[in-house]
Amino acid sequence: LDDKIRDLRARWDLEQTARESPYVYQYAAEWYAAESPHMSERRRHEIARQINDIICPVIGDMRLSEVTSDDLRRVLASRAGLSAATQEKTRQIVKRLFSAAEAAGKAPRDPSRTLKVSGAAQKQKEALTPDQQKILLDAVKGLPVELFCYLGLYAGLRREEICGLRWDSVQLEGNAPHVVVR
Repeated sequence: LDDKIRDLRARWDLEQTARESPYVYQYAAEWYAAESPHMSERRRHEIARQINDIICPVIGDMRLSEVTSDDLRRVLASRAGLSAATQEKTRQIVKRLFSAAEAAGKAPRDPSRTLKVSGAAQKQKEALTPDQQKILLDAVKGLPVELFCYLGLYAGLRREEICGLRWDSVQLEGNAPHVVVR
């Protein structure tokens, strides 16, 4: 009977510890479930990818109360070769996650307060020169992709915007025909 009581108390202690300070992967799943209904599909996908592929492989098996700012720097170090903008996305999600954990009483402190990114600035893309535009248009003349190239060059649309166009996006009436991009 004493052994059964000891086992039961040990299990209760483990459950109490798990409730008070869950593992990072457990809290991340809980936080994501609470936050995701308020996000767009694209944002949900990006946050899930960040949590599953970047954050949890590094600190997912640690308890929230054990995570230090050094551990979070290891998360960002795993993104070291990428641009500052890419690292900033990871930092924002880590910051939101640990800020929510502190507010919910799951973590005694927020170790992400001093977290900084150190990636290189994103390279500015250069537009095609008039000569390069002429070479491109000559190369695609008569091909199905010709209209695609014209839309990109003359309407200033990106690939994703061109692919998302529908007939109701093209406005031919009025003084100046134009394209409405959503």
